[in-house]
Amino acid sequence: MSGNWQGRRLGAALILALATIGCATTPAPTSNAMAEAEVRAALDGLVDAFEKSDGERIVSYLSRDLHLIHPTRGEVDYELFSTIRNRKPPADTRDINIELDHLYVSGDLAVTGITWRTTITAPDGKVTLRGERDQEVWRREADGKWRLFRGASFPLDISAAK
Repeated sequence: MSGNWQGRRLGAALILALATIGCATTPAPTSNAMAEAEVRAALDGLVDAFEKSDGERIVSYLSRDLHLIHPTRGEVDYELFSTIRNRKPPADTRDINIELDHLYVSGDLAVTGITWRTTITAPDGKVTLRGERDQEVWRREADGKWRLFRGASFPLDISAAK
């Protein structure tokens, strides 16, 4: 178990280090408590947009410098994600629950560890469960908004998770 924890800490440190590459000048930082609340609100908005399959809103929470790594989807950037803007929403319904494992804010960068649990119900009633653990870096951008900037996702067997 300690090796797994060390791996997560190393992953978070690596993501934070990579996140500093290409950072733009941003507004003066606010207090950590205020910044944490702003990041949580942005994360909640992103989850709500995903749950409602609202492509336009999803993209609004993404940095134009976005770079995500996913084991089944590969590398994902802003341009690829922005193709969902005009996509017809799926006929299924989604119930997304997240657990914020950690949130660290330093200046205009925030690192989050998140467990996602999604229940997808198809029109025929078939239910699919999906789970992921993410390490994400959010960045306060020049307009003062927090946007997802970097991230790495790892599949989670939710049948074995709490």
